[in-house]
Amino acid sequence: MSRFRYVAYTTDGIREVGSLDAATEAQAWDKLTGLRLTVVELLSERGSAERPQRWEVGRKISLSVQAELAEQLAVLFEARLSAMQIVHVIEQGAVLPVVKRKFRRIGQLMAEGQEFPEALQEVADGLSPLFVSLARVGQTTGDPSHLLKSLATALRRQEKMASQIGGALIYPLILVIGGIGVMAMMALYLAPRLETIFTSVNKPVPVELSLFIGLGDVLRNWGLLLALAMATFALATPFILRRYRQSLIRLSHRLPLWGPIAHNAALSRLSRFVEMMLAAGVPLAPALIEAAAAMPHDPSAEVFGEAGRSIEAGGTGRDIFAANPTIPALFRELFSIGERTNTLPSVMASVATALEDQAERKAQRAITLVTPILTLVIGGGIALIVYSVMAALLSVNDLAF
Repeated sequence: MSRFRYVAYTTDGIREVGSLDAATEAQAWDKLTGLRLTVVELLSERGSAERPQRWEVGRKISLSVQAELAEQLAVLFEARLSAMQIVHVIEQGAVLPVVKRKFRRIGQLMAEGQEFPEALQEVADGLSPLFVSLARVGQTTGDPSHLLKSLATALRRQEKMASQIGGALIYPLILVIGGIGVMAMMALYLAPRLETIFTSVNKPVPVELSLFIGLGDVLRNWGLLLALAMATFALATPFILRRYRQSLIRLSHRLPLWGPIAHNAALSRLSRFVEMMLAAGVPLAPALIEAAAAMPHDPSAEVFGEAGRSIEAGGTGRDIFAANPTIPALFRELFSIGERTNTLPSVMASVATALEDQAERKAQRAITLVTPILTLVIGGGIALIVYSVMAALLSVNDLAF
């Protein structure tokens, strides 16, 4: 049995310092949380810090969970609760362990003297970058609830588009998996059995059948190594994406079908963020610069930052956007009108909606185009298998002669 010293907050936001006996750090945490305490520090009597388990590095929280989190924060801020009370409520009500740990850590950092936006920034991995930026702006303007409601709406729209694209990709994915399964079955089982018919009478194996026999030999000899390589790649994918994220995003914007979709989606996120900032009373130049800082991996962010700095220097943002060929004409024209007429909040909202709709339509058209192409490719592969089998079977009739 070990003794632990703790610092915690009650449901009323009162700081409490004490100690308790427990066999392990986990049991100590369970005892304290069972007393409805928000633990911000837990130390063993030996003085070693006993912290809750770190949140999963690189784990992406789904858009639906993020939208629900934004809605909950908006309601709690609207109820005029203190930031510490809000963190406690979110932690206690969180269903996902990763969210619970994030807000437990936020409570720790706030108890150490940090403000809510700074504490949120330290655990922002896996969350939309807009959470931190809007929390900071909301603290300055005194009305974070409105911004968080807007963020929840934006995240819902992103989730809708992502789910539509994901749903449309199910059928092509089934085709690909089915085709791979048929090829593997032919290479590993059917082709070797047909081969024995020809080798038993010292006859050459048909070329079509030899291709599948060779594929089967590769799978049998190198299958385990290939499986290990694929598993290693799958495990390393989050680290690769994090290490080369900006390069991969830029590459995705240059792909033939996906590039325009990714570009419109990124530009719509930036536009939506600027619209929310302007609606909160933030001037245009800081709004553009903050948007670029919040989403630095999006290629269009550089243009937004440059436009903001141009306005600060006495110029205009529309000249910067007009000089960049990667910005769609719709955005350039509407931004120019909004900047001249001082109606940018409503204009940026319209631009963001239009770009989101365009991205959704382009995604649907791309999937509509890809699906029949995949169907033809997979169908051609299956036709090749059928032809190989039939040619081999028909050749059996010639063996007797």
